[in-house]
Amino acid sequence: MTRFTRFIIRCRLRHGLRKKILAGIIALVLSLLPTRGLTEAAGLDAKGENSVEKRQPTLALPGVSGAETESFALRQVLGTYGGSWVDYAPDGRHVVTAGSGVVYIIETQSYRIEKQLIAEDTAGTSAVRWSPDGQYVAAESVIPLQIHIWDVEKEQIVRMLPGVDAKSLAWSPDGSRLAACSRSSLRILEVKSGQILRTLAGGNSVAWSPDGQYVVTGSNTDVLIYEVETGHIVQRLQRHNSVVQAVAWSPDGQYVASGGFAPFDGTIKVWEVATGTMIRTFIHGDPASILWSPDGTYLAGGGGWVRIWEMERGDLIYMLGEGMALGIHSIAWSPNGQQIVSGGSWIVNFWDMPTGGLLQTLQGHRGELTSVTWSPDGRSIASAATDYLNDRSIRIWDTETGDAVRVIRDDVCRRGFNAVEWSPDGRYLASALLCSQPSIIIWEAATMIERTRWSGSLVYALAWSPDGNYLAFIASDRKLRIFARDTWAVVQTLEDPTGLELQVAWSPDGKYLACRANGRDFKIFAVDDWRVIHTLQGRTRVASPAWSPDSQYLAALDGTSFAGSDLVQIWAVETEALVRTIEREAIRTLTRVAWSPDGRYLAAGEGQAPAPRRITIWTTQTGEEVQRLVGHGSDIISVRWSRDGNYLASASLDRTLRLWIAPKAQLKAKPSPRSPHEKLPGGRTESHGLHRPR
Repeated sequence: MTRFTRFIIRCRLRHGLRKKILAGIIALVLSLLPTRGLTEAAGLDAKGENSVEKRQPTLALPGVSGAETESFALRQVLGTYGGSWVDYAPDGRHVVTAGSGVVYIIETQSYRIEKQLIAEDTAGTSAVRWSPDGQYVAAESVIPLQIHIWDVEKEQIVRMLPGVDAKSLAWSPDGSRLAACSRSSLRILEVKSGQILRTLAGGNSVAWSPDGQYVVTGSNTDVLIYEVETGHIVQRLQRHNSVVQAVAWSPDGQYVASGGFAPFDGTIKVWEVATGTMIRTFIHGDPASILWSPDGTYLAGGGGWVRIWEMERGDLIYMLGEGMALGIHSIAWSPNGQQIVSGGSWIVNFWDMPTGGLLQTLQGHRGELTSVTWSPDGRSIASAATDYLNDRSIRIWDTETGDAVRVIRDDVCRRGFNAVEWSPDGRYLASALLCSQPSIIIWEAATMIERTRWSGSLVYALAWSPDGNYLAFIASDRKLRIFARDTWAVVQTLEDPTGLELQVAWSPDGKYLACRANGRDFKIFAVDDWRVIHTLQGRTRVASPAWSPDSQYLAALDGTSFAGSDLVQIWAVETEALVRTIEREAIRTLTRVAWSPDGRYLAAGEGQAPAPRRITIWTTQTGEEVQRLVGHGSDIISVRWSRDGNYLASASLDRTLRLWIAPKAQLKAKPSPRSPHEKLPGGRTESHGLHRPR
């Protein structure tokens, strides 16, 4: 009798068993320096030429040593709940879901994010799986390829294993080994040592037998069962008409289910392991994920939607999410078999098994982010997104809990929002719509009731004056308009023969307004009479103006060619002199630059560059690069400092917001986090998901 035959006999005797710059800039902290300013301190005269004093001094800030080690750290990832990959904890109290360089731990009673497991050195995580004892979470990370294993309780990475661009991960029943399956290979890894124990033919999915002696995977159109110890194929199952993209082993070990890729297959087939006989075929459509219920009574297939069959009779009992455009990619059963969680298209759904009803939906941004802004008190961040997958929303995020506490939509505009800005006193949110009848909408922040609206040309950028009395905005007709808050009307329309476009920024003292003109220059307007008093000339294409804290200097992006922005330029506004230039790698295009409120740092985000995208931080004490913050998987569209300078927020086309804490930040005491049911002004209650019990 063979070993495999003995395994089959054992399985039949037992039923219902167990169950992831360049070189330097000197940007002075102007508010703390004498009025001689940046040019003199940097050893440059007003024309940007070398002055008599050739040496470049090291600046000393009060209470800060120039020898300190600078280190920014990722504190929070907002914007989505992940969702492409989901898994239940063995105790049923938590669900894990993979996001962009972060893994979220969601508590299943409150449906709130309880923890974030962060991989700071990667642009994405996938194939997330909980260990059998519930102590660890594993996830495949991309760029670079590696497998992160976290201790969930300690929220620490405890092991890094070699990655394979895994489409599927599976823990062995005893938790000592991890199977990582990619199209090119299937690796069996020893978790403790990180050693690769065996390499087999790859596929799209992998599952262990209940006793841990065998693994099943799909290889092209075949289903292969391997003996792990020897690497021998003990069963080859052939009836699919297309690539096998999902496999699952029944809890009693007697059966294997496999799903074929649509449109040439689209079926789920059930095989008797001992004989290799196909005993059932279910029509699904596109089964990307297959799971047995913990007691083996039901079989669920996820892919666009979820279909559930009763195994004894083969009856289809539920079709979950069909026609709802959920894009379901991954599913997981709760250990008691009473719920299913599904993930896909940046949505996490919880379903009730006894009724087939939708219990809860957790949804962040599904569209690409276009803008982000801090509330004045630093407790909230507002983000705006496009209409992709019907997002077209502004979401307000609690920076302590990571929850989306408000969602704003305009049902008239079907393309989403182009910009959002919080007023300095926190009372209003101004937003620009992307639609055939573009508008600016100003909302009361406490109630999210529309206060007023301006309709006209497509608006590219918004900026509140420091006192909050005016809102400046640039439209597609290349005019700069000034909207007064006391009258809620446009009081000034500014023009320039070369045309004003895309970018606008108020000086911190409120006396000046910088606006891009003719693509390569900035026009500086004096607010007292709205005249152009200075022109700052760039090299090819300027963008993202950022004022120094004392309003004497303007930093912006520029380019060595029209291909993209690979320079950071700094001008002395009064003399119109270019006083500093920083160059970056030609392959890395900069998208946004921001000056910290205390003048200590300049931060610039990347776009159109190899992933992962980075934020580069320069210190103004030495003019040297401090750090490169890695994590975003797509273009960074905004970098914004909190008002106290303790945090930097970055927003990306990867649909996430990342909050970075500044080094040795002297954090002020913060108000205690709001409860999920705390009443807001206007009598409305915060919510962080759609609750629809049935």
